[in-house]
Amino acid sequence: MSNQDADQAGVQTPQGISDSPAALGLCRDCGGHVAPRQSRCQDCGSRRVTRHAELNSLSIAHIDCDAFYASVEKATTPLSPICR
Repeated sequence: MSNQDADQAGVQTPQGISDSPAALGLCRDCGGHVAPRQSRCQDCGSRRVTRHAELNSLSIAHIDCDAFYASVEKATTPLSPICR
């Protein structure tokens, strides 16, 4: 649904989100940058392109919580088979 369709339907779109072809794109298959006004990735040819007005300023954080949850399990259930 485009922002214009969403506005007509009374749905609010988050500020800064843009599906406009003028916004920089990111290929969801290979991670390559897609130039504005292009519908396909230049690197892999995929049409799975996401666009966001602030794409260059976004960050991704990955937090691995397995060790945290294992330490909680060990502290709360010291005789658990996972703790041996």
